[in-house]
Amino acid sequence: MIIKRPTVLDTAYNNKGTHWAAALPAVDAVICKASESLYGRDTEFPSTWPQLAALNLPRGAYHFYRKAWPSASQAKNFVAAINANGGLKAGDLLVLDVEEDGCSITAIL
Repeated sequence: MIIKRPTVLDTAYNNKGTHWAAALPAVDAVICKASESLYGRDTEFPSTWPQLAALNLPRGAYHFYRKAWPSASQAKNFVAAINANGGLKAGDLLVLDVEEDGCSITAIL
């Protein structure tokens, strides 16, 4: 039995101008940066998010968490970024990217 590992890309502003239709045969899903901290918004998200939906490519959006700011306020920024770009469709994934030391799930929640 052959088991294929899924190819999932993580994309953000530094991947400007990616032609997602060309990537389709090799990519199983894409996780896009939508927001960061209280007010940050990824500049590529407004073009990438709807393109992935149009191609029916499984997609997810992520928020880059900063422990210095209230979690609830960061969540509002994340939801607003997604809603401003077409919202969610069935099957979309939501991801919280936590990379700073000293962040516990208890502190985030």
